[in-house]
Amino acid sequence: METGKTKILLIILPIVLTLVLIAAVFLATHTGHIFTIRDDLSGILLSQQKKVIIDLRDNPDYEITHIESSVNIPLDDEGEWLLKKIPEYAGRFTNIILVCYSGKRAATGYNLLKKAGYFNVNCVVADFEDICKELGYENLKGAEICDCYKKH
Repeated sequence: METGKTKILLIILPIVLTLVLIAAVFLATHTGHIFTIRDDLSGILLSQQKKVIIDLRDNPDYEITHIESSVNIPLDDEGEWLLKKIPEYAGRFTNIILVCYSGKRAATGYNLLKKAGYFNVNCVVADFEDICKELGYENLKGAEICDCYKKH
């Protein structure tokens, strides 16, 4: 009887190890990106690929101008609001794209979400005004660079 258990173990163990290896490779290759204005932002932001675009700017500016289909979660100093609200829109493996005024909040949000266990986080490090121009948006009021560099 002991030999039967050993045979089963010898069959199951390689399968489990293979699944662990596949999971490790998947997680290592789905880590996200940092995009700049030099990248094809309109292609990235307007593609039909499943994604969630999170706009980290303050709500009044979002109301004036925002990327179509984006969600507004203003980034507070500690990032608590982002961490609280993000599960409503994205799972741990969802393709998340973060945008803000200049890229600073997006980079902060990127780090927060990566530490919180989100795997496919992307941030756009570019002026929101430039992003809007590339997307062909007319109304750029509210897209100006914020004073977030002066706050710290």
